[in-house]
Amino acid sequence: MRSALRAFLHAAPAASLLFLAAPAAAQDPPPPMLPADAPPPSSDPPPPAALSAPAAPPSPALPPLAPLPPAPPVEPPPPPPAAAPARSSGADARLLKGQTFLTPVLLDTAFVSSHAGVGVELGHEVDAGVMLTGMNALGGHSWTYDSTLNIVTGHLQAGVSILGRAEVGVDVSYASLVSGDQNTAVVLGSQNTYDIRPGVRFVALSSSSTGTQLGLRAYGVFDSASRLNPGRVLAAIADQASGIATDPTRTACLQAGDLSCALTGGFNAFSAMKVTHAVYGAGVSASLAQTLGSRFALQTSLGLEAGHASTSSQDTGVVGSTPITFYVGVAPSLSFGPRVPLALMLEYRFDLVRESFVDPTGEDLGTTTLALQQGFSAGLFYTGRPELQVGLAFKATLAKNTSDAGDLPSTSVISGLASMRYFF
Repeated sequence: MRSALRAFLHAAPAASLLFLAAPAAAQDPPPPMLPADAPPPSSDPPPPAALSAPAAPPSPALPPLAPLPPAPPVEPPPPPPAAAPARSSGADARLLKGQTFLTPVLLDTAFVSSHAGVGVELGHEVDAGVMLTGMNALGGHSWTYDSTLNIVTGHLQAGVSILGRAEVGVDVSYASLVSGDQNTAVVLGSQNTYDIRPGVRFVALSSSSTGTQLGLRAYGVFDSASRLNPGRVLAAIADQASGIATDPTRTACLQAGDLSCALTGGFNAFSAMKVTHAVYGAGVSASLAQTLGSRFALQTSLGLEAGHASTSSQDTGVVGSTPITFYVGVAPSLSFGPRVPLALMLEYRFDLVRESFVDPTGEDLGTTTLALQQGFSAGLFYTGRPELQVGLAFKATLAKNTSDAGDLPSTSVISGLASMRYFF
């Protein structure tokens, strides 16, 4: 037994050396045997889809993200600015250097436009120192009185602008004059007048940089008036007073108001009372408009008129005359806009009228009258809409009349005007 253990211990180191010296391949186990019924493996490489992708290495763990700060509030975009209201061509018709000019009451304007306007005027006229003389075979009588008239006037204006450089228009007015006292009612009577002035206006100069515009106008004058003068009937009755007094029938006719029966000789009361006056002429004017800052403006105008006038009545026949008028005026204005849509305009106009007379045969009568007239106006106008002018104006006219034979009655007229004009 001891001999067998001793032999084993001697043989173990030799076996270990032989094991270490053997090749590595000899250490791999043999491949497993395929089952007898399995087909042999194919020699072709497998398709790419069949190859298994290599496993991706695990990604290192990321540290936790810090929370984002809250986004600042985003304000909504401002709404688009409101479109400015469209200005019509009428709104720009009187616009110069940012200021809309008023159309004067007494003067011409330097601006051309397409417009239509109306106005109503109520006034009172006084002719102080009217002298009347009555003559007959036994003598005469002279006396003076103050004639008063109440006046209602309607105004109409219209114009059409041509390319913004010219205007064709017309101004029309109609007035009714009613006696304001008993003497005027008997001696003068009532009166109706109309005045038509068609014309053409041009823009001669316009500068937006300096705020200056110059306009020229040429126009016609067609004026007519008619009145019924009861004084002519009284004069006819006075002439036949003696015959009427001795004839009871004619006296009864006169008491009944039947003049055709009371007065003999084919007397026609209407023809005796009717007095007509007509003027046909033409005129030219130049008007200047100037801005004076953002609120003040100034307009000036001067002109000349000439024509032929005729006065017709049963007693005098037709008496002709040649009136020539020169006038000049100024109109400053002040605008309170845009906060207060109002504007104030003051006007002054001076007229010099010279008129010479001829008899029905055309012979010069050697009589000339001269009238010095001063006109004033103060108006307050609404300016909230630039294409519209609405306002109230106070007007006054003072006239001193003279002739070769001496002074004539002085005339004063005061009136109030309400007007409206729309510019297209």
